[in-house]
Amino acid sequence: RKPLIISMGDVAASGGYYVAAAGQKIYCDPTTLTGSIGIFTGKFALNGLYEKVGYSTFTNKRGARSDLYTLDRPWTEEEKGAVREQITYLYELFLGQVSAGRDMERDAVDAVGRGRIWSGIDALNNGLCDEHGGIIDAVEEAARLGGVDPEDMTVSALPVGSALSPISPILAGVDAELTVELPQDSAELGALRALIEPLRPAADLALLYTDGEALALLPFRFE
Repeated sequence: RKPLIISMGDVAASGGYYVAAAGQKIYCDPTTLTGSIGIFTGKFALNGLYEKVGYSTFTNKRGARSDLYTLDRPWTEEEKGAVREQITYLYELFLGQVSAGRDMERDAVDAVGRGRIWSGIDALNNGLCDEHGGIIDAVEEAARLGGVDPEDMTVSALPVGSALSPISPILAGVDAELTVELPQDSAELGALRALIEPLRPAADLALLYTDGEALALLPFRFE
């Protein structure tokens, strides 16, 4: 498996942990909120409220369950069974992802799963991460595993809100953005550019905003 080093930051739970579990090595802080290995779904059935206020709806659908999540009626028993089957399948998929990524038995993952939230301390004790540390530790470990001398790599923190690094701090889980400088002809840089290139159109939008307005920021900019 190619080296993939993960820093979970402040929060990496549910889908965040699903992604993190693929890491060869996972760092987290003692206070990181993580886990939430589980699947849930549901909906509000507002048909009673609609009747009280005289509100009516009409559904034009194509497919037997295309209106599964419509709010104007509760699920039928058949639909409840289909939903249970769906979330069971997705939960097993989640368990399989974590089991493969963390080299744990399925039942061991289930024992710490079922939607439970863990602190970084508990995550380390339960085998959900490998070491306590932050983004700098993860970057330096990735550099070592990738054959790049950490001494040859510069990591600099930029102020939050910088238009230099667009797309979502929600994805970051950190309080600062990072600029990581790699040799211009490195294979690592080429791979990173290939990953980031599709995000350039969104990056251009960042220039339309100023501090104090809603703006998504990418946590890293590689040069």
